[in-house]
Amino acid sequence: MRTERGSEQEREQVRITVLGRVGVERGGHRTLPTSGIARALLGALALAGLAGLSGLGDDALKSLLWGARETVISDSTLAVAVYRLRRWLTEAAGPGVEVVRTTNGYALELPGADIDAAAFRRAVADAAMLPAERRAGALERALGLWRGRALEDVSPDSVDQAAVDRLERERVEAAMEHARTVLAAGAPERALPHLSPLVRAHPLDEQLLAVGIEVLASCGRQADALEAYEEMRIRLLDQLGVDPGPELRDVHLRVLRQETAAGPAEPARDEPDGARPADPDGDGEGDGDRVRRERPSQLPPAVPDFTGRGDQIDSMLALLSAGDGNEPVSVSAVAGMGGIGKTTLAVHIAHRIRDAFPDGQLFVDLRGAERDPADPAEVLARFLRALGVNAAAVPESPGERAALYRSILADRRILVVLDNAADETQVEPLLPGGRLSRAVITSRTRLTALPGARLIELDVLTPVQALDLLVHIVGRDRLAAEPEAAAELARMCGHLPLALRVAGARLAAKAHWSIAGFVRRMREQGRLDELTQRGLSVRTTLHLSYQGLGPDARRLYRLLGLLDAPDFACWTAAALLDRPPAEVAELLETLVDAQLLDAAGQLAVPGAVRYRFHDLVRDHARELCRAEDGPDERAAALRRALGGWLALTDRVVELVTGGGDALAAGRAVRYPLDEAVVARSLAHAPDWFEAERFGLTSAVRQAARLGEDGLAWEIAVRSSILFQPAHYTDDWQQVIGDALPVVRAAGDLRGEAALLERTTELACARRDYDLALRSVREALRLFEETGNPHGTALSLRQLATVHRMTGRFGDAEADGRRARELFQGVGDVAGESHAVLVIGCAQYERGDAHDALGVLTMARDLARRARYTGVELQAVYWIGQALLALGRPGEARPLFEHIDEEGTAAGSRLVGMYAAHGLGCTHFALGRTAEAEQSLRLALRLAEERGDPLMRARILYVLGDLYWDRGDLLTARRLLERALKLATSVSVPLWRAKCLFLLGALLQVAGPGEGDGGGADPRREALEIFRELGVPTEDGTAAHLLW
Repeated sequence: MRTERGSEQEREQVRITVLGRVGVERGGHRTLPTSGIARALLGALALAGLAGLSGLGDDALKSLLWGARETVISDSTLAVAVYRLRRWLTEAAGPGVEVVRTTNGYALELPGADIDAAAFRRAVADAAMLPAERRAGALERALGLWRGRALEDVSPDSVDQAAVDRLERERVEAAMEHARTVLAAGAPERALPHLSPLVRAHPLDEQLLAVGIEVLASCGRQADALEAYEEMRIRLLDQLGVDPGPELRDVHLRVLRQETAAGPAEPARDEPDGARPADPDGDGEGDGDRVRRERPSQLPPAVPDFTGRGDQIDSMLALLSAGDGNEPVSVSAVAGMGGIGKTTLAVHIAHRIRDAFPDGQLFVDLRGAERDPADPAEVLARFLRALGVNAAAVPESPGERAALYRSILADRRILVVLDNAADETQVEPLLPGGRLSRAVITSRTRLTALPGARLIELDVLTPVQALDLLVHIVGRDRLAAEPEAAAELARMCGHLPLALRVAGARLAAKAHWSIAGFVRRMREQGRLDELTQRGLSVRTTLHLSYQGLGPDARRLYRLLGLLDAPDFACWTAAALLDRPPAEVAELLETLVDAQLLDAAGQLAVPGAVRYRFHDLVRDHARELCRAEDGPDERAAALRRALGGWLALTDRVVELVTGGGDALAAGRAVRYPLDEAVVARSLAHAPDWFEAERFGLTSAVRQAARLGEDGLAWEIAVRSSILFQPAHYTDDWQQVIGDALPVVRAAGDLRGEAALLERTTELACARRDYDLALRSVREALRLFEETGNPHGTALSLRQLATVHRMTGRFGDAEADGRRARELFQGVGDVAGESHAVLVIGCAQYERGDAHDALGVLTMARDLARRARYTGVELQAVYWIGQALLALGRPGEARPLFEHIDEEGTAAGSRLVGMYAAHGLGCTHFALGRTAEAEQSLRLALRLAEERGDPLMRARILYVLGDLYWDRGDLLTARRLLERALKLATSVSVPLWRAKCLFLLGALLQVAGPGEGDGGGADPRREALEIFRELGVPTEDGTAAHLLW
């Protein structure tokens, strides 16, 4: 198998790739950074190395990586990015690549590596020194280093566009030189794979198109050449207001006069006796008596409505276009699930390049997915007869047949299409041995052990391509009349070409059917039942792959169909089967090889591959599970998987909170997981959660549907703790909404109370304090009724939070103290730290910053002891705010910087928001207004991303004060009015009063604006609210105007 592999020397080489996606090639394998910052940084350093620079300065890098932001990017942020890239490069590239610090900044040091763009430039320069007959091949190898637009996966804002443009121009120049070379050699077809994508990418490049038009015409495609010229003429006129230049007009005139070179196809030739293949039997007799030189033409008709696959077509054309005979035989192995369009693509490509193989085209369906795949020996006999061997002269031995086959093809240009192959063993005897022939193979399995093959993997069509295919089959007018239904039909077909063709054929045969009506039929009757038409059936196609599996793989396939999760890890499959993960991993890979399952890659937790079904394949697996596995077995398997989600979520929550969550300590059965799985997940807990997020929501829904109320509410309560910091409030609401009805129906008061407590937390996160108060009071009642002191403590702490946010500071302190006593009674230090934090915040907000400082410090120490990082960082933030209130900004600053570092390390935008707000307040207090505004603008953007109206109000309040300090009273007023509106919307009286008071003070200085009408002073209402809240006032002004 050749996946960008070459010689032994090449396999040892490490290469930085920028000609396409940014990454590292090592040992023939490509690895790509998952971080956009890492890609941009690696690309920038590689381009700098190409330009001969000794380094890129910090300011230049920060400008490239983060753009012209309002927020100043710190040197430490850049240092963290460099550190992460270094760590990634150590794994991906080994010791051959280093990021070093130079006198001019950062640079790539490549003692044992190369950059693909540098290799491209050397290859182009070397090609220029070669004679014409060797230049084309050298340029093809150089152009083969390109896999797309330079730095194509890096944001345009984060690249040196001038450097990228220079590289792209060099690619264009090399492609044009290659085209001129092969034109002169009479082989214009070789130019198309390299020119076509560039012409599309540079629609106004006249010189490039002129070469392209000459190539098209020389290939015998005069109509295409003339159409290309006309499209360019119109484009130039519309976009630039000019006519084509002299070079383009000249080539157009030569095409019209048919003065371009002849096409590439060789004329039929009579072979002299001395040129016949050698006798494979070695008996001294030539083949003249038993071999006639036939030119088989066995390709099936091409599909007229072929759609999409542009990238794959370009790759295959580049590989398969006949070369000069000095390359080894090229083999393109197309892999993909049943119905994905492998045969259609192979036949389409074969027709595109058939003229380059004047000695014929062979085609065979190897029936690899069926119970009786074709025997290679029988296929060889058919091929030999098609090539002119007399039936009586076909050898009996398979080995002799293969030898004769290779001998006949030794000096012929033959294209061999081997459709639907089972495995490498079936295919190898059928591959041509000569350097002039090419082979295309399709298979549902990845033929990774096939020597010299380039794997082309097919996925489903894009939504646009799927609709294009339906347009070809059903008709543009019908789809235009029902665009939404057409898009839904494509989605229900999973964008699978076979399914789209079947659905389109059914609609085309039923002109009186509406598309919306057919979609309803698919929903009501089942997709697989409806996707059948005159011998075409998605179900039959999938069943062929299923029948080729062993018993264990079949059972796993069926049980995986039970899951609603969009993707899953190996441990989930192991729980379904109740087998060790190591055994199940092999079965999963069997399903991947059979194209019944997709490997989604290591998307989150390193070493943990995730898998997913195509929608129609899931339907098939679920259908088989219902037919072949009993209801008890299905329920037991699903309970094991759900128990696995609960067990793993238990451990992650315990890590995050420093001691677990007493709310979810119910009676649901946990499935015991392999400790290696647990350790890997805990080591990358945030990534694990992102990967399992949708699995957790589907697990709650499935547990509720199964009637497993305990599993439903315990997974819901556990997962909601993880949804909270990421602000996934919709997911949070969904799991509570799915679990609560089944828990109430079962009469599980403990589960109901736990869910109501989490509803309170959700309502607080959404700043809906009316709902929060109702929910927490009901939860408290249920916990007290059931004699659950731990749950009572949690509800009291929540009640304290609600009272604090609604301005009832005395009640908040009292509830917090009661909660603390109960937490101490059950030995929950983490819970105690959270209760103390609420007490300290209530004291701070009612104006007692001095006493609050001591209480908040106690909360921080308790949280640190319990390893409850979330509460610890909250306590540090409020300690910083208390220090600001006490006039000690110099002491506050390192606290907020610590929070910023923790947030950056954890990748938490929530922590980053609070850190930026605290730093903005501190800079303002220190008189550094420019730095203050930058930090506050960052905080505001993060608050807007989270949809947090209260935090936005707090930030706008400080910004208003800052603009007032600068003397920009108009902007200050606008900012404070926005803050007031937001504070009012969330019913937080303290912040409404703050905004009213500061706005009133501003209006007194600035005077009423146009249209104000001289209304009442807002400070009167503010002072009344302060008095109601118990916030002290002095001499008619609020003493507590803190940030």
